[in-house]
Amino acid sequence: PTPADFLRDWGAIVVNADLSKPETIPATLIGIHTVIDCATGRPEEPIKKVDWEGKVALIQCAKAMGIQKFVFFSIHNCDKHPEVPLMQIKYCTERFLQDSELNHITIRLCGFMQVMSWKRSFRVRFFFLHCLNLGIGNSSVNWQV
Repeated sequence: PTPADFLRDWGAIVVNADLSKPETIPATLIGIHTVIDCATGRPEEPIKKVDWEGKVALIQCAKAMGIQKFVFFSIHNCDKHPEVPLMQIKYCTERFLQDSELNHITIRLCGFMQVMSWKRSFRVRFFFLHCLNLGIGNSSVNWQV
Protein backbone atom coordinates (compact mmCIF):
# COMPACT_ATOMS: atom_id res chain seq x y z
CA PRO A 1 0.00 0.00 0.00
CA THR A 2 1.04 3.59 -0.68
CA PRO A 3 0.12 6.71 1.30
CA ALA A 4 -2.23 7.90 -1.46
CA ASP A 5 -4.27 4.67 -1.75
CA PHE A 6 -7.21 6.18 0.14
CA LEU A 7 -7.45 8.94 -2.49
CA ARG A 8 -7.72 6.33 -5.24
CA ASP A 9 -10.46 4.61 -3.22
CA TRP A 10 -12.38 7.90 -3.33
CA GLY A 11 -12.11 8.01 -7.12
CA ALA A 12 -9.11 10.33 -7.37
CA ILE A 13 -6.49 10.21 -10.05
CA VAL A 14 -3.27 10.60 -8.11
CA VAL A 15 -0.31 12.09 -9.92
CA ASN A 16 3.13 13.08 -8.73
CA ALA A 17 4.55 16.47 -9.51
CA ASP A 18 6.79 18.86 -7.65
CA LEU A 19 5.80 22.52 -7.50
CA SER A 20 9.45 23.42 -6.99
CA LYS A 21 10.03 21.95 -10.48
CA PRO A 22 7.40 23.58 -12.75
CA GLU A 23 8.42 21.40 -15.70
CA THR A 24 6.76 18.43 -13.90
CA ILE A 25 3.31 20.08 -13.89
CA PRO A 26 1.95 19.99 -17.50
CA ALA A 27 1.99 16.21 -17.93
CA THR A 28 -0.06 15.80 -14.75
CA LEU A 29 -2.90 17.97 -16.08
CA ILE A 30 -3.59 15.94 -19.23
CA GLY A 31 -7.18 14.66 -19.14
CA ILE A 32 -7.97 16.51 -15.90
CA HIS A 33 -10.87 18.95 -15.60
CA THR A 34 -10.53 19.98 -11.94
CA VAL A 35 -7.52 20.85 -9.80
CA ILE A 36 -7.84 20.68 -6.02
CA ASP A 37 -4.75 22.36 -4.64
CA CYS A 38 -3.92 21.94 -0.97
CA ALA A 39 -0.16 21.85 -1.39
CA THR A 40 2.32 23.74 0.74
CA GLY A 41 6.04 23.54 1.24
CA ARG A 42 7.71 21.70 4.07
CA PRO A 43 9.55 23.64 6.78
CA GLU A 44 12.96 22.87 5.29
CA GLU A 45 11.96 24.24 1.86
CA PRO A 46 12.10 27.90 0.83
CA ILE A 47 8.52 29.14 1.21
CA LYS A 48 8.64 31.30 -1.91
CA LYS A 49 9.77 28.43 -4.17
CA VAL A 50 6.75 26.17 -3.56
CA ASP A 51 4.01 28.40 -2.17
CA TRP A 52 4.45 31.29 -4.59
CA GLU A 53 6.49 30.36 -7.66
CA GLY A 54 5.10 26.82 -7.79
CA LYS A 55 1.49 27.97 -7.36
CA VAL A 56 1.87 30.64 -10.04
CA ALA A 57 3.25 27.99 -12.42
CA LEU A 58 0.38 25.62 -11.56
CA ILE A 59 -2.29 28.30 -12.11
CA GLN A 60 -0.73 29.43 -15.39
CA CYS A 61 -0.48 25.85 -16.61
CA ALA A 62 -4.07 25.10 -15.56
CA LYS A 63 -5.29 28.11 -17.52
CA ALA A 64 -3.19 27.24 -20.58
CA MET A 65 -4.50 23.65 -20.55
CA GLY A 66 -8.15 24.66 -20.20
CA ILE A 67 -8.79 23.33 -16.69
CA GLN A 68 -12.51 23.82 -15.95
CA LYS A 69 -12.36 24.30 -12.16
CA PHE A 70 -9.63 25.15 -9.68
CA VAL A 71 -10.12 24.69 -5.93
CA PHE A 72 -7.52 26.45 -3.79
CA PHE A 73 -7.07 25.87 -0.06
CA SER A 74 -5.87 29.01 1.67
CA ILE A 75 -5.65 30.24 5.27
CA HIS A 76 -8.37 32.00 7.28
CA ASN A 77 -7.66 35.74 7.67
CA CYS A 78 -4.55 35.58 5.48
CA ASP A 79 -5.40 39.05 4.20
CA LYS A 80 -5.12 40.46 7.73
CA HIS A 81 -1.61 39.21 8.53
CA PRO A 82 0.87 40.26 5.82
CA GLU A 83 3.65 40.12 8.42
CA VAL A 84 3.39 36.30 8.41
CA PRO A 85 5.18 35.10 5.24
CA LEU A 86 2.95 32.09 4.49
CA MET A 87 -0.22 34.11 5.05
CA GLN A 88 1.02 36.88 2.79
CA ILE A 89 1.85 34.36 0.05
CA LYS A 90 -1.54 32.62 0.39
CA TYR A 91 -3.31 35.97 0.03
CA CYS A 92 -1.17 36.92 -2.99
CA THR A 93 -1.97 33.53 -4.52
CA GLU A 94 -5.70 34.14 -3.98
CA ARG A 95 -5.39 37.44 -5.83
CA PHE A 96 -3.32 35.88 -8.63
CA LEU A 97 -5.94 33.16 -9.04
CA GLN A 98 -8.71 35.78 -9.12
CA ASP A 99 -6.85 37.73 -11.81
CA SER A 100 -6.27 34.55 -13.86
CA GLU A 101 -10.00 34.38 -14.66
CA LEU A 102 -10.01 30.61 -14.08
CA ASN A 103 -13.30 29.24 -12.77
CA HIS A 104 -12.21 28.79 -9.16
CA ILE A 105 -13.16 28.65 -5.53
CA THR A 106 -10.94 29.55 -2.59
CA ILE A 107 -11.52 27.80 0.72
CA ARG A 108 -9.93 29.51 3.71
CA LEU A 109 -9.16 26.94 6.37
CA CYS A 110 -8.50 27.78 10.00
CA GLY A 111 -6.46 24.59 10.38
CA PHE A 112 -5.38 21.57 8.41
CA MET A 113 -4.85 18.17 9.96
CA GLN A 114 -3.45 15.23 8.08
CA VAL A 115 -4.30 11.88 9.63
CA MET A 116 -1.77 9.78 7.82
CA SER A 117 1.96 9.68 8.18
CA TRP A 118 3.75 10.33 4.90
CA LYS A 119 7.16 8.95 4.14
CA ARG A 120 9.64 11.81 4.10
CA SER A 121 10.55 11.15 0.47
CA PHE A 122 6.94 11.03 -0.75
CA ARG A 123 6.22 14.39 -2.39
CA VAL A 124 2.61 14.71 -3.45
CA ARG A 125 2.11 18.36 -4.22
CA PHE A 126 -1.47 18.32 -5.46
CA PHE A 127 -4.13 15.85 -6.40
CA PHE A 128 -7.13 15.72 -8.67
CA LEU A 129 -10.62 14.41 -8.01
CA HIS A 130 -13.43 13.64 -10.42
CA CYS A 131 -16.05 13.29 -7.69
CA LEU A 132 -16.01 13.91 -3.95
CA ASN A 133 -18.54 12.35 -1.61
CA LEU A 134 -19.25 14.55 1.40
CA GLY A 135 -21.11 13.00 4.30
CA ILE A 136 -22.65 14.33 7.50
CA GLY A 137 -24.24 11.77 9.81
CA ASN A 138 -26.48 9.47 7.79
CA SER A 139 -26.82 11.83 4.85
CA SER A 140 -24.36 12.37 2.07
CA VAL A 141 -24.10 14.71 -0.87
CA ASN A 142 -22.24 13.94 -4.06
CA TRP A 143 -20.36 17.01 -5.21
CA GLN A 144 -19.24 16.71 -8.79
CA VAL A 145 -16.05 18.68 -9.25
